[in-house]
Amino acid sequence: MALSVDPAVLSSPEKDDLIATLLAQVDALVARVAALEAENAALREKLQAPPKTPNNSGTPPSQGRKANGDGKPSPKTRVHAGAHRPLHPNPTRCEAIRMEHCPHCRADL
Repeated sequence: MALSVDPAVLSSPEKDDLIATLLAQVDALVARVAALEAENAALREKLQAPPKTPNNSGTPPSQGRKANGDGKPSPKTRVHAGAHRPLHPNPTRCEAIRMEHCPHCRADL
């Protein structure tokens, strides 16, 4: 709160009233800070609680965390016979063909 009057021009009783008003405001602010600190402590305590999972609460199992596995990619399977056409062991020529558009959707390449 900014003072709207100069304290040098106030009389002694006016200064006493101003001091009493300011002390009342300080007390109110101290009480407000104490309440906010208590609320902050309660919220910090709530943060320390374990997360709710389907095992320890009433949440349905579909909302639980899914297991990601061990994190290792699965090994590639061996290609079975007939899955692709093998390349010729001794090709007679090699051509570099450049396409201007896709043969299916005709989009520019």
